[in-house]
Amino acid sequence: MELIPIWATDFDDIYEAMIEAFPYEERRDRAAARALLDEPAYRIFHTVRDGVRVGFITVWELGDIAFAEHFVTYPAYRNKGYGAQVIARLQGLYPQIVLEVEPPDTPLAARRMAFYGRTGFVANDYPYLQPSYHGARAGVPLVLMSYPEALVNPEAIAARLYKEVYKQ
Repeated sequence: MELIPIWATDFDDIYEAMIEAFPYEERRDRAAARALLDEPAYRIFHTVRDGVRVGFITVWELGDIAFAEHFVTYPAYRNKGYGAQVIARLQGLYPQIVLEVEPPDTPLAARRMAFYGRTGFVANDYPYLQPSYHGARAGVPLVLMSYPEALVNPEAIAARLYKEVYKQ
């Protein structure tokens, strides 16, 4: 599995896939998402298997940690083991990774959390609220998961995400 940085010309296709994969509350508006391409710490990678783009992942490189913000495997390539291969590749690049997932309140959310657990992530027992991408709207209750172990200080990591990723 390869992680290949996107070109700015790929952005619109990536954003359309993001609209399909994430609810409004869990993604930025198009202009705000496009503006991230100028952020030095922000990366979008095509996930490529045998020369075919099977999805994408967005990553914030925040010094000692990487924050995986959005991860999508395109519908035609799901349930083929590609997601786990992407995560393994990511783990080879970044020694400590943090991501957010929905609480396991629905079957799909439970499956997603179990997937990350199988790939070495640990759910942190910390009441985390993803800040709103859309001004004064309420935040979204999510679970912080981390690799390779539970966070020693989840409050400090949440504060970094709020400041560096969400600009709050």
